[in-house]
Amino acid sequence: MNLETKSKSATEGISEIGKTYFNKKMDRWNAIFNSLSISNKRTSLAVFGILMACLCASLIIQAIQNDSAHLFQIDSITVPNDIHMKPVAETLTPIGKMKGEIDGKFEAFYLAMDKQGQLYKNHNPPFAKDSLDKSAGWELITREQLKHVEEQLHFIPTRTKGLKR
Repeated sequence: MNLETKSKSATEGISEIGKTYFNKKMDRWNAIFNSLSISNKRTSLAVFGILMACLCASLIIQAIQNDSAHLFQIDSITVPNDIHMKPVAETLTPIGKMKGEIDGKFEAFYLAMDKQGQLYKNHNPPFAKDSLDKSAGWELITREQLKHVEEQLHFIPTRTKGLKR
């Protein structure tokens, strides 16, 4: 006999002991109930049913009222309005990066647009999945302000990887 069959027989033995214990207790309660008269059986079943219905109703009422001064402690029933979810940040659509010189200083920023068509700029966006979420780093800029910055911005030409003249 190997170890696997020994462990299976041990668990089967424990489950058989549990089943026989449960069957003995149920047989005892069955004998007590069957020895009652018909009217006592009806009355006991009616009382048991009413008690179970009251218990279920009290649990449901407690969950709806969300009151903690009850005998049974259960979680409250929540509806979607009750769940306090984080507000979903509005995602911006990237337009591009602008860089150049303004009055001898290097200037670089990213441009993005929201669903309403408003422009936003960010000088130093984080490199993360939520970098395009509307947050404190993104500041609203009007189209006139963008035109003014474009007029002042002297674009730095890109270097090509070719022969120098």
